[in-house]
Amino acid sequence: RRGLYLSNPRLASGQELTAAENPFRTMKPEPVCSLAAFATVIAISGLSGVSCSEKAMAEPLHRRTIPAGQSKIRTIRAVELKSLPGKVGQWARERELLHEQDRRKQGWLQPVDKDFGEQPVNTKLVGKFELRNPTDRDQRITNIMSSCACQGIVVWIGDKEHVIPKGGLPKPILVPKGATGRLEARILVPDRQGRIYTEVRVDTSDPDVSSIRLSLSTIGVREFIVEHDGQARTSLDLGLLSIRSTREFEFTVKSRDKKPFVVERWNGAPDAFKIEAKKASHLEAAEGRPDGSVWKVRGKVGPGLTERSVGGLIHFDTDRKDTFEINVYMLVKPSISASPSFLSYGIVPKGKGGTRDIHLAAVDPADRFEVTGVDFLDLRPKTTVTAECVSQDGRSASIRVTIPADVPKGRLSGKVRVRFASDKLPPKVVAFLAIVR
Repeated sequence: RRGLYLSNPRLASGQELTAAENPFRTMKPEPVCSLAAFATVIAISGLSGVSCSEKAMAEPLHRRTIPAGQSKIRTIRAVELKSLPGKVGQWARERELLHEQDRRKQGWLQPVDKDFGEQPVNTKLVGKFELRNPTDRDQRITNIMSSCACQGIVVWIGDKEHVIPKGGLPKPILVPKGATGRLEARILVPDRQGRIYTEVRVDTSDPDVSSIRLSLSTIGVREFIVEHDGQARTSLDLGLLSIRSTREFEFTVKSRDKKPFVVERWNGAPDAFKIEAKKASHLEAAEGRPDGSVWKVRGKVGPGLTERSVGGLIHFDTDRKDTFEINVYMLVKPSISASPSFLSYGIVPKGKGGTRDIHLAAVDPADRFEVTGVDFLDLRPKTTVTAECVSQDGRSASIRVTIPADVPKGRLSGKVRVRFASDKLPPKVVAFLAIVR
């Protein structure tokens, strides 16, 4: 009903389906597609864990089997009807066009679309829609639902106000024949840039117009424009670094109204970041802007990074009430590799035990490390498994993990945690698994 259909070899090529193949031809239409109805279509279409071939479709459901050599994991695929070639796609496109025309021509609520254009973030907007009962009998608004939690809805029937709760109507609203009123959708432009869409669905007791979809849209804009390499940006990727790496970055900030401002302070930057902000007078002159309306922010990260650190969101305060922010992120590669990355003992005969080694090595030839301790995490069951550092030379180390002979039968799992002398090196954790039989 919403333009999606379970794929079929004949349908995908644009051919029409027979009545036996097309469950929709024998299904009674419903106002809203329900999960139960969708599950029925899946079962009818032969997708409940069975083959989807035409031969299988001709067999009774209880006799269908998965062909030998095929995975038992069944995949439900869907296609959008209007994207298909042939008569099927043409029918879907025409049907969608008719539905859109009906939505715009219905007499209950007008207009059906509201575009506020560019609006500053955190602005409160009110979309007003004229409401009228166009029928010759009393009707009811049976439900009103919003697609966005930032939206508040109020309905007036004559002079009577109805504030709509977030979860929908607790009881229907009477709309006498010929009555007029209005619906107001109040939205707060969220603090993010770009096109924002919200919808309101109004259900009525009118059999000719059982549901109306209202659309509201706006483009959220911030007071300040952050640019890098001439393009507006919300984030900067510094790439892959080591713990001793250094990397510099810079970006410009412009006021949208071209008025001067002052970058006063910033917060949220990790300790390894160094940041400074200065007026960019040369850019102001080139763009014909007044003094103080463009700023250049320069930063440097490292050395002294922590493994796996990924940067952070940096907030900048100005002498205006408005702020701006940018996400500067990077990935610090591990300084020490572990081999194997997962320690598997396989089957360990009861009464014999087993021993495996974990080999650690510095990724950067200039790095040095010292193992100061080894212990276990999440050991199940609690038993006397031991681990010790049997050798190390500053650039590599070997950790020996021993399962004693008296471990009871069953599954034995846990994690080996290796600690280092430097606080810049987080512990290295390697999971292990053994089956004692």
